[in-house]
Amino acid sequence: NFFFGLRVQPGNAYTSKIPDNSILHITQACLGPGETTKTGRTVLKVTVEQKPFVICTLNPGVVDQCAFDLAFQGGTTPKFHLEGAASQVHLCGFYESLEPDDDSEEVDSDDDENEGLSAEEDFAEEEEEEEEEVPAPKKRKGGAPSAKEIPQKKKGKK
Repeated sequence: NFFFGLRVQPGNAYTSKIPDNSILHITQACLGPGETTKTGRTVLKVTVEQKPFVICTLNPGVVDQCAFDLAFQGGTTPKFHLEGAASQVHLCGFYESLEPDDDSEEVDSDDDENEGLSAEEDFAEEEEEEEEEVPAPKKRKGGAPSAKEIPQKKKGKK
């Protein structure tokens, strides 16, 4: 994930081309420094595919910031703009890569063994493997069993 930040100035529109194979998450909008002393509402809008949408309305001293989670698909170009009072708005968020991680864990080979089984059958098979009985150790006259007499627990097929 990579940070995204944008300062939206009054009277300007800002576009952000989102790379393919990623998603842009916008998670917060807030009034810029010094903007909280101004009066009047500021409406933050986004236009996607020529359709405008209101994201939030900020009002200095009343609602200075707004948290949300908007996700924009790769390949799109959202356009951010303001209406209302002349207040700067800061947008924060992050890019999420849709590329598979090279560090991802390998698939458990046991899954191939159970392919075609229902979840219940798969669970029952695992449960049977775990419930193998281990005989109790034999006690010597001196009390505790010797190391040779303690049976080792059998490992299941996992």
